[in-house]
Amino acid sequence: MNPIWIAAIVDVLLLAAFIFSLVFNIRFVANRKTEFAQLGKIPANPLMLSDVLMLACAIVLSYSLGLPQIMPLLAVGGALLLYHLHGVNAFSYWQFDHREFWFYGKQGLRGYVTILLPLTVIALLVAGLCKLLGVQFTQPQVEVFLGLKGVRQILLFVFFAVIVAPIWEEVAFRGVLYPFLKKHLPMGWAMVLSSAVWAAIHLHWPVLLPFTFLGCALCFLYEKTGKLGCNIVLHAIFNLTSTLLLLFLKHYGNWQAY
Repeated sequence: MNPIWIAAIVDVLLLAAFIFSLVFNIRFVANRKTEFAQLGKIPANPLMLSDVLMLACAIVLSYSLGLPQIMPLLAVGGALLLYHLHGVNAFSYWQFDHREFWFYGKQGLRGYVTILLPLTVIALLVAGLCKLLGVQFTQPQVEVFLGLKGVRQILLFVFFAVIVAPIWEEVAFRGVLYPFLKKHLPMGWAMVLSSAVWAAIHLHWPVLLPFTFLGCALCFLYEKTGKLGCNIVLHAIFNLTSTLLLLFLKHYGNWQAY
């Protein structure tokens, strides 16, 4: 078949999937007005602008000094310290409870399944646009991962992607930044702004739209449950499935095409 026709068919299918996902999400929202009305399970945030700026400067400084490996420690340790200085137990504020791991897993998996279709459609549309513009869609970190040779290196990368990154990013952006912004902005704006900042730290503009959408979904999940553990699980599942897909493409497909 002519490649032009194949591309046209793919575009039509993507458009149809996008319309379907849009209708699905509109109906999802319309049928759950009471569920949306019950949002707001996050307690009032005690942090001030100076606290958030201090934490942000520490994170940015660690990256600018070429020490990104200490970024998770600074983010989590700094957040715990700031809440402690305000007389708040951060673990209680985020509602961490080892007895609720099953609940975290169930809500995280449910959230992942819910956002998978629209997130995939958005990512494919952005990837198609990047291909038309001659811009690489994949992140630099992806290329680093796909260039790893030893099993030990791959396992270490997977550990950071699936365990470390979800913990520190959810603590910093949904556990600190989002509740702080929500004190000063309407909920929707706080979701979008905190998610856009989180997307921007990946330092790759093609992922801004997909990751902003994912960030908003994570904020919504946090608002719905009030438990940051659910966010960490959803984030970990997303990173795990992405990593497994990349490993598959590395060994069995042409990953450079993506």
